[in-house]
Amino acid sequence: MRAGEIVNYLIFLITFVFLFFMETMLGFNVFTIPFYMSLIYNKKNILLVSFLYISSKIIFTINLLSVVLSASPIVILLIAYFVHFKRGRNINLLHINIYLFLSLFPAIVLMMLENFTKILDVIILVLLSHLIMNCSIIMLFRIFVRKLLFKFTKEEIFATSVWLIIIGIGFKSLSIDIFDTYYMILTVLIIIALFINKKTCHFVSMFLGIGASLYLKNPSGIALSILYGLTTTIFTKETHWFAGLAIAIVDIIYRVYFNINLSLYTIIPPLLGSLIVSFLPYKLKARWSGYYLMFKDKQTPRSIINRDRKLLSSKLMTLSNVFSDISLTLMPNATNNTEFDVNYITRESYNKCCKVCPSANLCQDGITENHDIIVKGLVSATIQTGRASILEAPPIVTSRCKRINSLISSVNEAIDRYQKKQSLRTEFDSFKVLVSNQMNGVSKILASLSSDFDSTLQYDRMLEEKLIYELNAHNIITSDALVYSSNKTSYSAIVNVYDGCSDQQLIANIVSSAFGIPMCYTKKENTIQGMSALRFEKKATYQIIYGDRSRALSAEGVNGDCYKALRLSYDKVILILSDGMGHGSAANRNSNIALNLIESFYMAGFEYTTIANTLSGIFSFQNGEEFSAVDIALINTVDGYIDFIKFGGRESFIVSNGVEITGCGSLPLGILDEPPAPYIERKIITSSCFLVMVSDGVLDTIGCDEMNELLSTVKGGNPDAIAELIINDYDRMSKEGGGCHDDASVLVAKIYKSTDSY
Repeated sequence: MRAGEIVNYLIFLITFVFLFFMETMLGFNVFTIPFYMSLIYNKKNILLVSFLYISSKIIFTINLLSVVLSASPIVILLIAYFVHFKRGRNINLLHINIYLFLSLFPAIVLMMLENFTKILDVIILVLLSHLIMNCSIIMLFRIFVRKLLFKFTKEEIFATSVWLIIIGIGFKSLSIDIFDTYYMILTVLIIIALFINKKTCHFVSMFLGIGASLYLKNPSGIALSILYGLTTTIFTKETHWFAGLAIAIVDIIYRVYFNINLSLYTIIPPLLGSLIVSFLPYKLKARWSGYYLMFKDKQTPRSIINRDRKLLSSKLMTLSNVFSDISLTLMPNATNNTEFDVNYITRESYNKCCKVCPSANLCQDGITENHDIIVKGLVSATIQTGRASILEAPPIVTSRCKRINSLISSVNEAIDRYQKKQSLRTEFDSFKVLVSNQMNGVSKILASLSSDFDSTLQYDRMLEEKLIYELNAHNIITSDALVYSSNKTSYSAIVNVYDGCSDQQLIANIVSSAFGIPMCYTKKENTIQGMSALRFEKKATYQIIYGDRSRALSAEGVNGDCYKALRLSYDKVILILSDGMGHGSAANRNSNIALNLIESFYMAGFEYTTIANTLSGIFSFQNGEEFSAVDIALINTVDGYIDFIKFGGRESFIVSNGVEITGCGSLPLGILDEPPAPYIERKIITSSCFLVMVSDGVLDTIGCDEMNELLSTVKGGNPDAIAELIINDYDRMSKEGGGCHDDASVLVAKIYKSTDSY
């Protein structure tokens, strides 16, 4: 057990002793059992708390009957904990109130047997016990979970008021004739309250005074207490040393004026209380001073969050522009280099042949232009065909050149070198285009993130308070809740709960009830020690399950098709079917490359245009003709629609009341150097349905019309059974047609409406 926990349990022991003393002085057992119940409800160790409780009772009585009556809540709670543990449910607020009543039942029976006319006392006992227990639950939750980090709720203010009254009664009962302990404690508490704010001084003095007056059965207690509070608020926290002296003076004046007992001992308590506060550590008093800012409404930190979101949005947009500029810079210039080609090849050929030719001067006789005009004529004549020969040589070359064959060889060698150089340049330009597309994709992602962060978060404080109240009522320890939205329509919730609250479904039901719409748990994050933040979003309108079947054409049993169903986020599911060219290991490799890259890019937030550009570029670098037909279905489970994106993919089928066939088109990825434009179509989901995606091996064998007829017979069932039905029909028709000719893959998703119960 940690040192902090040991201190807590020592404080519980002192509190039990204090409350049992109050009950002894008042003759009314209404404080200790409710406090014991509240500790158990707040998940304190039941065995240790029970030991402290019964030990404290023994200090004040050795009466066996009294001890047995006091032990009734221990027995009841131990039985209740065993039952709840077996059922796997927490004790909620209703349960603990029932258990408190059962714990009081033996005392009620005893009171009624002693005097049947004590029915009013019984009613007061029951009502006060339940009031004190519920206030204790709220106060303990405030102290051990919410601490002084959040603004007091209305319930917490009321609970604090009740406990201040109890403290007032208790310390007034501790007072003796020569020394009034109550006024010393009152002075300590109101000066501490002064460090928070002056309203707290009035609040503390008033309710402590009510407690003192109830004990004395005289309103003078509340009058003098309020006067203590008013006197303290004259001073500031910097001059709190003088508050005790001023209180003592006011106390003397009050007692003289109203002719109340006055002696040296009546002056000592407020002076001693002020002295106690003065000797408290400076850091502790400085911390109290900072609590006032924590009590304020949390609009300031939330405004800071929105301000930081704006700054982050601006930085992301700047970074997006940087990547966009890089993308533009990397794009190669589309210029016509024909003149450059001729000059380059001419210069190379001239330097190798004509420049070292002994007859070069004879060739230049009568020519007033540049000395390489003869070679340039030959190059110009052959630049389109890519190969020089005697037939392309112009008359000026054949009539003058004495080494025509050597010149033609030099031109051809120069053309070969230039073509190799151009090939390397083209490949480099293709690589630059690929990188440029990636930079452009990153730019779009950053721009999208910038747009998301640019929106201001709207908070719903009333819903937050309602959510905290509902969770606490079910004994789910919640330190704080955050309800926010960026579009003012669909709100999200984050609740900070005790790690022991593992029933996420119960919490989701409570959140849904508070929101009035179905909500679902999406994420858990650790926060401070012992607490976790649970995120809840609007529950998806549709749920998805899927089944699949496949057949491999190759003897090695490797299917060239690859497919996957993947949840991208709480509201999006993607189905991918990749059909590599051919069959066997090579096709499987290509389709796997496409599938894995599509998955990674979508998870990273890239759009399909960037994905297509990248995949086309990657496949263009492969040796040989390698490409892959890709069929994508992106399902929005909240808004209820399907986006079909096809790069050479075949038709898809939506089976509901009938069969709806999507279109198809576009070329596979990698078949051209330039990325193909995809076929895109959106379908709205109006009811529960099946989505069927197949590779071309299936449709080439069965046929689109026959597939339509086959699926029209489907009336329900699970997606695995439908995938089995299709692949069996494929097997049958393959045998009838003399064998299959391609790999076959079937991916079936059942899309059905979520239940809205909560």
